Amino acid sequence: MAYNPRSSKCKLIRKEVIDVLQSERGVIFGKYEVIRANVDENAKRLAKVLCDGDLVISAGGDGTATMVLNAVILSKKKVRMAVLPYGNFNDLARELRCRNVLQVLESDKIGQTKRLFPLEMKCDGKHFRYAACYFTLGMFAESTEAFNEKKTREKLKKGKKGMIFSAKVLFLWWLARRKKGFLPESVKVNGRNYTHISDIMAVNSKTVAKCMRGDAKMAFLKGEFLGVVGKMDRLWEILRFMSKSMLKMVPGEKMGKMKVEFDKPTRLMVQAEGEYEWKKCERIEISKVENPVEVVVY
Repeated sequence: MAYNPRSSKCKLIRKEVIDVLQSERGVIFGKYEVIRANVDENAKRLAKVLCDGDLVISAGGDGTATMVLNAVILSKKKVRMAVLPYGNFNDLARELRCRNVLQVLESDKIGQTKRLFPLEMKCDGKHFRYAACYFTLGMFAESTEAFNEKKTREKLKKGKKGMIFSAKVLFLWWLARRKKGFLPESVKVNGRNYTHISDIMAVNSKTVAKCMRGDAKMAFLKGEFLGVVGKMDRLWEILRFMSKSMLKMVPGEKMGKMKVEFDKPTRLMVQAEGEYEWKKCERIEISKVENPVEVVVY
């Protein structure tokens, strides 16, 4: 299993996951402790130790789950993965519905799995990262920093994780930064020209950061995902977008590939399920992988 020994829920993970696995008969158990490095470095390290037939369990939030997903794909081994919810939003764990490690072991024993088709992002033709649930570019990507602020993290630790709290954090962050240009003035998406947009999203899950709704079946379908191009530089635009996203579904269209092009190399924030990074590129491509990942569900 993989976990972050520095996370706020580390003690709970030790009690509810590690101690249980160590006492379970017939289970050969190993730990991977996330090091102080980025998602990609941890994924490469974990991938090297995975073997055919392994079940790798992510005990943490979406960042840990993303790291494990990337490790499984990079390993090119016949490996199953499971996700336990020990983070703030747990979008992937919500898809798979396993709430504790005994449920994971029970489901895996009877072969209760699904084929998950993650997204892949390429920057200027080079692989960047895999993501099970979503990628975002622009404002929402940058807003991830708001959830890493000390006061917000303290509230998250105390259980404030609902859609209303998430929407409030995002809205207050937007009020302070709404005049900033998050994306270039002109952007081309799948050959269509857009001007003055703030966000581009590829959604492959039933929730995005717990405050927006996607399609619950999307992650398990081959080829298609939900593409979103948003303009939220005015109050009424962001309120309309967030209302639709929370009550119905993120407003967008189904597509098999998303190609984002800029007039020149552009520095922008890219986010994959809570893990964000600045990238400089001229072209971004997002599509689904051909070979699915076997995930344990409950």
